[in-house]
Amino acid sequence: GVTLPEQRPDSRFRQVGYLEATHFIEKANAAVNASYRFHHDDWDVFAHTISLEWRQKIGNWLTVSPLVRYHYQTAANFYTTTVPGFPPEVVDFFPGAAVTPAFYSSDFRLSELQTLTFGVNATVLLWERARIELGYKRYIMAGLDGITSPDQYPSAQVFSAGLSLWF
Repeated sequence: GVTLPEQRPDSRFRQVGYLEATHFIEKANAAVNASYRFHHDDWDVFAHTISLEWRQKIGNWLTVSPLVRYHYQTAANFYTTTVPGFPPEVVDFFPGAAVTPAFYSSDFRLSELQTLTFGVNATVLLWERARIELGYKRYIMAGLDGITSPDQYPSAQVFSAGLSLWF
């Protein structure tokens, strides 16, 4: 085999639709936030993302927010794990040989895949102009094309911490 650099189109035209709803539940002193995102582009990628978050206020200083997010996408029309054919300059020496396609990429992020993210964030209000945020998220990605090695798709545990101050 020969290693070839990927060849992607120079441009990408994207269309995105996004819908979000938040509802406050007075009895629980909480809010639920749900969203849906649709994505399509001229690389023939169609994607759907659904997320749900519950924001629970506990007392006057603590908010706990569990969340879940699911994402699915189809593969780009030039995604491949192998490049058939030969570069045009080689085909000149072998009449009838297949020519390498104009565009190709084996970037797993362009394959058919799904991801699942779930976790929880906690926000502690220290005083009116300061808060601390702590979070944990589990991220799982899986390929669905049956061709790409499962080892290509990462999973992660993400821990975050932050301090916000308003002046």
